[in-house]
Amino acid sequence: EGKTSTTAATSTVELSPEQAWLNAFKTRFDALPDLHKGIEWSEVEKSLQADPESMGKLQLLDEKGHEMNVFRAKNDGEIQFRTAQTDVTKIAPEHRTIMYDKKAQTDYPRYGVNGNAEDIAASMGVELADKELYEQFRVKNGWVWLKTDAATRKAGAAFYGSNSGIHGNYAYNRAVYCSFCAALRVKKA
Repeated sequence: EGKTSTTAATSTVELSPEQAWLNAFKTRFDALPDLHKGIEWSEVEKSLQADPESMGKLQLLDEKGHEMNVFRAKNDGEIQFRTAQTDVTKIAPEHRTIMYDKKAQTDYPRYGVNGNAEDIAASMGVELADKELYEQFRVKNGWVWLKTDAATRKAGAAFYGSNSGIHGNYAYNRAVYCSFCAALRVKKA
């Protein structure tokens, strides 16, 4: 006698890469609610879907280990995104062991580095986070280059953030546990 077996058809819905990334981003967003009090996820998702170019920039930064997240911003018409990776050694090697800018690289060519913070950020269509934005959430392991004013840079220094706060350092300084803190503003949809 033959037995009949019924197998429930399982349907798997395959997510687009964008939706899969948004789901992962939402998990990070939900995990750090103090970074973005008063900002709703639906507002973030809608704004990113309305600006696929910015969403692509954030995805690329995530692929490089920056673990981007939403931060409080001064301008209500924008959503502020920033690197939220607390362990710099988890950022891709090509985004570490970098100097602050091209001038530092030119002035100290004997130091082997993977580029400089300003140029890498610019090539990705983002900027360096400023001191105020950095203070909202500090790295715990390593340090990151921050936006530096012209007078400080002219004096040969640049700002960096670490677990102990914000400091000035020689712009040619570099280390395997040094990266940059990326920032991107996206218009609210």
